[in-house]
Amino acid sequence: MPTTRQINQQSVDILTGPRFLESYFAGIIHMPGKGVNEGFSEDTSAATVRVVRQSLPGFDPRRLGATANGGNFNNEDAGEPTSVEYDLLLTEMYDRNMDIAEVTTDMFSLPVVEQTMDNMAGEVNTAVNASTTAEQIKGWANNAASKNGKAKSVALPANITETSYRDAVLSAGAILDDGDEDVGVQTYPADMRQIVARPTFCSKLLTAKNIVVGGDLSVALLERGVISEGTYKGNGNLYVGEIDNTPVYKAPSIIWNKAAEELVYSGTTAKSGNMKNTATAKAEIDKIEALVVSGVGTLRGIATGNRIKSIPSPRGAGIRLQPKFRWGVECIYGTSIVPIVSNGFAIDSLVPEGKTLARLPVGSQTA
Repeated sequence: MPTTRQINQQSVDILTGPRFLESYFAGIIHMPGKGVNEGFSEDTSAATVRVVRQSLPGFDPRRLGATANGGNFNNEDAGEPTSVEYDLLLTEMYDRNMDIAEVTTDMFSLPVVEQTMDNMAGEVNTAVNASTTAEQIKGWANNAASKNGKAKSVALPANITETSYRDAVLSAGAILDDGDEDVGVQTYPADMRQIVARPTFCSKLLTAKNIVVGGDLSVALLERGVISEGTYKGNGNLYVGEIDNTPVYKAPSIIWNKAAEELVYSGTTAKSGNMKNTATAKAEIDKIEALVVSGVGTLRGIATGNRIKSIPSPRGAGIRLQPKFRWGVECIYGTSIVPIVSNGFAIDSLVPEGKTLARLPVGSQTA
Protein backbone atom coordinates (compact mmCIF):
# COMPACT_ATOMS: atom_id res chain seq x y z
CA MET A 1 0.00 0.00 0.00
CA PRO A 2 1.37 3.47 -0.83
CA THR A 3 2.26 5.74 2.04
CA THR A 4 -0.10 8.69 2.34
CA ARG A 5 0.36 12.04 4.06
CA GLN A 6 -2.56 13.45 5.97
CA ILE A 7 -3.38 16.69 7.76
CA ASN A 8 -6.35 16.42 10.10
CA GLN A 9 -7.29 13.12 8.42
CA GLN A 10 -7.29 14.76 5.00
CA SER A 11 -4.93 13.28 2.39
CA VAL A 12 -2.66 15.78 0.70
CA ASP A 13 -0.30 15.63 -2.24
CA ILE A 14 3.48 15.75 -1.96
CA LEU A 15 5.38 18.36 -3.95
CA THR A 16 9.02 17.73 -4.73
CA GLY A 17 11.22 20.78 -4.41
CA PRO A 18 12.65 22.22 -7.62
CA ARG A 19 16.26 21.56 -6.55
CA PHE A 20 18.41 19.66 -4.11
CA LEU A 21 19.54 21.04 -0.81
CA GLU A 22 23.24 21.07 -1.57
CA SER A 23 26.04 19.73 0.57
CA TYR A 24 28.87 22.21 0.96
CA PHE A 25 32.48 21.15 1.27
CA ALA A 26 35.60 22.95 2.38
CA GLY A 27 37.69 22.25 -0.71
CA ILE A 28 41.39 21.46 -0.53
CA ILE A 29 42.98 23.33 2.39
CA HIS A 30 46.67 22.35 2.29
CA MET A 31 47.86 24.31 -0.71
CA PRO A 32 50.54 22.89 -3.05
CA GLY A 33 53.83 24.68 -2.53
CA LYS A 34 52.65 26.01 0.84
CA GLY A 35 51.29 23.32 3.16
CA VAL A 36 52.52 20.39 1.06
CA ASN A 37 54.97 19.59 -1.70
CA GLU A 38 52.50 18.11 -4.19
CA GLY A 39 52.57 16.25 -7.47
CA PHE A 40 49.49 15.59 -9.61
CA SER A 41 48.86 12.91 -12.20
CA GLU A 42 46.00 11.51 -14.25
CA ASP A 43 47.63 8.05 -14.15
CA THR A 44 45.64 6.13 -11.53
CA SER A 45 47.56 2.87 -12.00
CA ALA A 46 50.89 3.70 -10.31
CA ALA A 47 51.06 2.80 -6.62
CA THR A 48 54.37 4.43 -5.73
CA VAL A 49 56.19 7.65 -6.51
CA ARG A 50 59.86 7.68 -5.55
CA VAL A 51 61.24 10.97 -4.32
CA VAL A 52 65.02 11.43 -4.15
CA ARG A 53 66.81 14.03 -2.03
CA GLN A 54 70.50 14.65 -2.65
CA SER A 55 72.41 14.67 0.62
CA LEU A 56 74.75 17.51 1.50
CA PRO A 57 78.45 16.81 0.77
CA GLY A 58 79.36 17.54 4.36
CA PHE A 59 82.69 19.15 3.47
CA ASP A 60 84.46 21.57 5.83
CA PRO A 61 86.53 24.52 4.63
CA ARG A 62 90.31 24.61 5.26
CA ARG A 63 93.04 27.30 5.41
CA LEU A 64 96.05 27.43 3.13
CA GLY A 65 99.32 27.29 5.05
CA ALA A 66 97.79 25.73 8.15
CA THR A 67 99.64 22.89 9.91
CA ALA A 68 96.76 20.54 9.25
CA ASN A 69 95.70 20.15 5.62
CA GLY A 70 97.21 23.47 4.57
CA GLY A 71 98.86 22.43 1.31
CA ASN A 72 98.00 23.46 -2.22
CA PHE A 73 95.83 20.36 -2.62
CA ASN A 74 93.28 19.11 -0.13
CA ASN A 75 94.70 15.92 1.37
CA GLU A 76 91.34 14.50 2.41
CA ASP A 77 89.86 11.62 0.42
CA ALA A 78 87.51 12.52 -2.44
CA GLY A 79 83.84 12.34 -1.61
CA GLU A 80 80.97 10.91 -3.62
CA PRO A 81 77.38 12.12 -4.01
CA THR A 82 74.83 10.31 -1.84
CA SER A 83 71.07 10.49 -1.74
CA VAL A 84 68.13 9.59 0.44
CA GLU A 85 65.04 8.06 -1.15
CA TYR A 86 61.46 8.29 0.02
CA ASP A 87 58.67 6.14 -1.37
CA LEU A 88 55.40 8.03 -1.54
CA LEU A 89 52.67 5.40 -1.62
CA LEU A 90 49.55 6.37 -3.57
CA THR A 91 47.51 3.81 -1.71
CA GLU A 92 44.63 5.91 -0.39
CA MET A 93 41.62 4.96 -2.48
CA TYR A 94 38.14 6.35 -2.99
CA ASP A 95 36.55 3.78 -5.26
CA ARG A 96 33.28 2.41 -3.89
CA ASN A 97 30.69 1.84 -6.63
CA MET A 98 27.42 3.75 -6.59
CA ASP A 99 24.29 2.40 -8.30
CA ILE A 100 21.64 4.90 -9.35
CA ALA A 101 18.43 3.15 -10.34
CA GLU A 102 16.65 4.52 -13.36
CA VAL A 103 13.38 4.54 -11.45
CA THR A 104 14.75 7.14 -9.02
CA THR A 105 15.71 9.48 -11.84
CA ASP A 106 12.24 9.03 -13.33
CA MET A 107 10.60 10.09 -10.07
CA PHE A 108 12.60 13.29 -9.65
CA SER A 109 13.00 16.10 -12.13
CA LEU A 110 16.41 16.65 -10.53
CA PRO A 111 20.02 15.95 -11.63
CA VAL A 112 20.56 12.94 -9.35
CA VAL A 113 23.64 11.72 -11.23
CA GLU A 114 25.33 15.11 -11.40
CA GLN A 115 24.62 15.83 -7.73
CA THR A 116 26.02 12.43 -6.74
CA MET A 117 29.23 13.12 -8.68
CA ASP A 118 29.59 16.52 -7.02
CA ASN A 119 29.14 14.93 -3.59
CA MET A 120 31.77 12.31 -4.40
CA ALA A 121 34.25 15.00 -5.37
CA GLY A 122 33.48 16.84 -2.14
CA GLU A 123 34.06 13.71 -0.10
CA VAL A 124 37.42 13.19 -1.81
CA ASN A 125 38.46 16.74 -0.89
CA THR A 126 37.45 16.11 2.72
CA ALA A 127 39.36 12.81 2.78
CA VAL A 128 42.51 14.41 1.33
CA ASN A 129 42.31 17.24 3.87
CA ALA A 130 41.88 14.77 6.73
CA SER A 131 44.67 12.43 5.66
CA THR A 132 47.06 15.36 5.15
CA THR A 133 46.24 16.77 8.58
CA ALA A 134 46.57 13.34 10.20
CA GLU A 135 49.90 12.68 8.50
CA GLN A 136 51.31 16.01 9.66
CA ILE A 137 50.15 15.44 13.25
CA LYS A 138 51.65 11.93 13.12
CA GLY A 139 54.97 13.11 11.68
CA TRP A 140 55.33 15.86 14.27
CA ALA A 141 54.14 13.80 17.25
CA ASN A 142 56.38 10.79 16.58
CA ASN A 143 59.39 13.07 16.25
CA ALA A 144 58.50 15.11 19.34
CA ALA A 145 57.93 11.98 21.45
CA SER A 146 61.10 10.20 20.35
CA LYS A 147 64.23 10.19 22.52
CA ASN A 148 66.22 12.41 20.16
CA GLY A 149 63.29 14.24 18.60
CA LYS A 150 63.70 17.91 17.75
CA ALA A 151 60.11 18.75 16.77
CA LYS A 152 58.66 21.53 18.89
CA SER A 153 55.28 23.07 19.60
CA VAL A 154 54.13 26.46 20.86
CA ALA A 155 51.79 26.49 23.85
CA LEU A 156 49.31 29.29 24.41
CA PRO A 157 49.62 30.83 27.88
CA ALA A 158 47.25 29.99 30.70
CA ASN A 159 46.20 33.64 30.82
CA ILE A 160 45.29 34.65 27.29
CA THR A 161 45.92 38.25 26.31
CA GLU A 162 44.75 40.11 23.22
CA THR A 163 47.99 39.33 21.38
CA SER A 164 48.56 35.74 22.56
CA TYR A 165 47.46 34.17 19.28
CA ARG A 166 49.54 36.48 17.11
CA ASP A 167 52.54 35.96 19.39
CA ALA A 168 52.12 32.19 19.10
CA VAL A 169 52.18 32.40 15.30
CA LEU A 170 55.35 34.49 15.39
CA SER A 171 57.00 32.01 17.77
CA ALA A 172 56.08 29.07 15.52
CA GLY A 173 57.52 30.90 12.53
CA ALA A 174 60.77 31.47 14.41
CA ILE A 175 61.06 27.72 15.04
CA LEU A 176 60.70 27.03 11.32
CA ASP A 177 63.22 29.77 10.60
CA ASP A 178 65.78 27.72 12.53
CA GLY A 179 65.38 24.73 10.18
CA ASP A 180 66.69 21.26 10.93
CA GLU A 181 70.31 20.67 10.00
CA ASP A 182 69.94 16.92 10.60
CA VAL A 183 67.83 16.63 7.44
CA GLY A 184 69.76 19.18 5.42
CA VAL A 185 67.34 22.07 5.93
CA GLN A 186 69.09 25.16 7.25
CA THR A 187 65.82 27.07 7.32
CA TYR A 188 62.30 26.19 6.26
CA PRO A 189 61.65 28.83 3.55
CA ALA A 190 59.17 31.53 4.48
CA ASP A 191 57.49 31.35 1.06
CA MET A 192 56.66 27.65 1.52
CA ARG A 193 54.61 27.87 4.70
CA GLN A 194 50.97 27.76 5.62
CA ILE A 195 48.82 27.93 8.74
CA VAL A 196 45.94 25.47 9.02
CA ALA A 197 43.82 26.51 11.98
CA ARG A 198 40.55 25.78 13.68
CA PRO A 199 37.89 28.44 13.00
CA THR A 200 37.96 29.46 16.68
CA PHE A 201 41.71 30.16 16.42
CA CYS A 202 41.15 32.29 13.33
CA SER A 203 38.47 34.25 15.14
CA LYS A 204 41.00 35.13 17.85
CA LEU A 205 43.30 36.56 15.19
CA LEU A 206 40.47 38.82 14.03
CA THR A 207 40.92 41.46 16.70
CA ALA A 208 42.15 45.00 16.45
CA LYS A 209 45.16 44.10 18.62
CA ASN A 210 46.24 41.33 16.27
CA ILE A 211 45.59 43.29 13.07
CA VAL A 212 48.47 45.65 13.56
CA VAL A 213 47.85 48.10 10.70
CA GLY A 214 45.58 50.23 12.86
CA GLY A 215 43.06 52.96 12.09
CA ASP A 216 40.36 52.78 9.45
CA LEU A 217 42.09 49.90 7.68
CA SER A 218 41.80 47.69 10.78
CA VAL A 219 38.10 48.49 10.97
CA ALA A 220 37.63 47.64 7.28
CA LEU A 221 39.43 44.31 7.66
CA LEU A 222 37.42 43.37 10.73
CA GLU A 223 34.20 44.17 8.90
CA ARG A 224 35.19 41.76 6.12
CA GLY A 225 36.37 39.08 8.55
CA VAL A 226 39.94 38.88 7.20
CA ILE A 227 43.32 39.49 8.81
CA SER A 228 45.28 41.21 6.04
CA GLU A 229 44.81 43.68 3.23
CA GLY A 230 44.06 42.37 -0.25
CA THR A 231 42.12 39.35 1.03
CA TYR A 232 38.65 38.77 -0.37
CA LYS A 233 36.76 35.67 0.64
CA GLY A 234 34.57 33.96 -1.93
CA ASN A 235 31.82 31.46 -1.21
CA GLY A 236 33.42 28.37 0.30
CA ASN A 237 36.90 29.93 0.35
CA LEU A 238 38.45 29.36 3.77
CA TYR A 239 41.46 31.60 3.18
CA VAL A 240 41.41 34.44 5.68
CA GLY A 241 44.60 36.33 4.90
CA GLU A 242 48.20 36.37 6.05
CA ILE A 243 49.99 36.81 9.34
CA ASP A 244 53.78 36.73 9.67
CA ASN A 245 53.81 36.61 5.87
CA THR A 246 52.11 33.21 6.06
CA PRO A 247 48.68 32.37 4.54
CA VAL A 248 46.02 31.23 7.00
CA TYR A 249 43.32 28.69 6.12
CA LYS A 250 40.41 27.60 8.29
CA ALA A 251 40.00 23.86 8.84
CA PRO A 252 36.48 22.97 10.07
CA SER A 253 36.01 20.48 12.91
CA ILE A 254 35.05 17.65 10.53
CA ILE A 255 38.61 17.66 9.14
CA TRP A 256 40.24 17.46 12.60
CA ASN A 257 37.78 14.74 13.66
CA LYS A 258 38.35 12.66 10.54
CA ALA A 259 42.10 13.10 10.98
CA ALA A 260 41.76 11.75 14.52
CA GLU A 261 39.86 8.75 13.13
CA GLU A 262 42.78 7.90 10.85
CA LEU A 263 45.36 8.03 13.64
CA VAL A 264 46.00 4.78 15.48
CA TYR A 265 48.82 3.35 17.54
CA SER A 266 51.20 1.17 15.54
CA GLY A 267 49.97 -2.41 15.44
CA THR A 268 46.34 -1.41 16.01
CA THR A 269 43.70 -1.67 13.31
CA ALA A 270 40.48 -1.55 15.37
CA LYS A 271 38.20 1.46 14.99
CA SER A 272 37.66 1.39 18.76
CA GLY A 273 41.37 2.15 19.23
CA ASN A 274 41.77 5.12 16.91
CA MET A 275 42.40 8.58 18.31
CA LYS A 276 38.81 9.72 17.88
CA ASN A 277 37.58 6.82 20.01
CA THR A 278 40.38 7.02 22.58
CA ALA A 279 39.31 9.66 25.07
CA THR A 280 42.77 10.58 26.34
CA ALA A 281 44.28 10.92 22.88
CA LYS A 282 41.25 12.76 21.46
CA ALA A 283 41.43 15.27 24.30
CA GLU A 284 45.02 16.08 23.32
CA ILE A 285 44.20 16.37 19.60
CA ASP A 286 41.39 18.78 20.50
CA LYS A 287 44.04 20.95 22.16
CA ILE A 288 45.84 21.42 18.85
CA GLU A 289 44.57 24.84 17.80
CA ALA A 290 46.58 25.25 14.59
CA LEU A 291 49.40 23.77 12.54
CA VAL A 292 52.11 26.06 11.17
CA VAL A 293 53.61 23.90 8.44
CA SER A 294 56.28 24.01 5.77
CA GLY A 295 55.49 22.30 2.50
CA VAL A 296 59.14 21.18 2.35
CA GLY A 297 58.43 18.41 4.85
CA THR A 298 55.17 16.91 3.56
CA LEU A 299 54.93 15.05 0.25
CA ARG A 300 51.52 14.52 -1.35
CA GLY A 301 50.65 12.89 -4.63
CA ILE A 302 47.18 12.86 -6.17
CA ALA A 303 46.16 10.70 -9.11
CA THR A 304 42.71 11.17 -10.61
CA GLY A 305 41.16 10.41 -13.94
CA ASN A 306 39.57 13.21 -15.92
CA ARG A 307 36.07 11.87 -15.25
CA ILE A 308 34.09 9.40 -13.12
CA LYS A 309 33.51 6.22 -15.10
CA SER A 310 29.92 5.08 -15.53
CA ILE A 311 28.53 1.79 -16.84
CA PRO A 312 25.07 0.22 -17.00
CA SER A 313 24.21 -1.12 -13.57
CA PRO A 314 24.61 -4.94 -13.40
CA ARG A 315 21.66 -4.97 -11.00
CA GLY A 316 19.13 -3.74 -13.53
CA ALA A 317 17.92 -0.54 -15.18
CA GLY A 318 20.16 2.29 -14.09
CA ILE A 319 23.80 3.32 -14.11
CA ARG A 320 26.78 2.45 -11.93
CA LEU A 321 29.30 5.15 -11.09
CA GLN A 322 32.83 3.85 -10.63
CA PRO A 323 35.00 6.55 -9.05
CA LYS A 324 38.74 5.98 -8.82
CA PHE A 325 40.68 8.59 -6.90
CA ARG A 326 44.10 7.79 -5.49
CA TRP A 327 46.41 9.81 -3.32
CA GLY A 328 49.22 9.46 -0.85
CA VAL A 329 50.69 11.67 1.86
CA GLU A 330 53.98 11.30 3.69
CA CYS A 331 55.50 13.61 6.29
CA ILE A 332 59.25 13.13 5.92
CA TYR A 333 60.40 15.86 8.33
CA GLY A 334 58.55 16.06 11.63
CA THR A 335 60.31 19.36 12.38
CA SER A 336 58.52 20.99 9.43
CA ILE A 337 55.31 21.15 11.48
CA VAL A 338 54.88 23.35 14.54
CA PRO A 339 51.52 22.91 16.31
CA ILE A 340 50.08 25.73 18.36
CA VAL A 341 48.45 24.02 21.34
CA SER A 342 46.25 24.99 24.23
CA ASN A 343 47.76 25.34 27.67
CA GLY A 344 48.08 21.92 29.31
CA PHE A 345 48.77 19.92 26.14
CA ALA A 346 50.88 16.83 26.92
CA ILE A 347 52.71 14.94 24.19
CA ASP A 348 53.04 11.94 26.55
CA SER A 349 49.26 11.63 26.64
CA LEU A 350 49.06 11.63 22.86
CA VAL A 351 52.01 9.29 22.31
CA PRO A 352 52.71 7.24 25.45
CA GLU A 353 56.20 5.90 25.99
CA GLY A 354 56.97 2.90 23.82
CA LYS A 355 54.25 3.71 21.27
CA THR A 356 54.19 5.51 17.94
CA LEU A 357 51.36 6.87 15.84
CA ALA A 358 50.41 5.32 12.53
CA ARG A 359 47.83 6.43 9.98
CA LEU A 360 45.21 4.05 8.64
CA PRO A 361 42.17 5.12 6.55
CA VAL A 362 38.93 4.37 8.32
CA GLY A 363 37.75 2.12 5.48
CA SER A 364 40.60 -0.27 6.27
CA GLN A 365 40.09 -0.33 10.03
CA THR A 366 38.35 -3.30 11.60
CA ALA A 367 35.08 -2.98 13.47
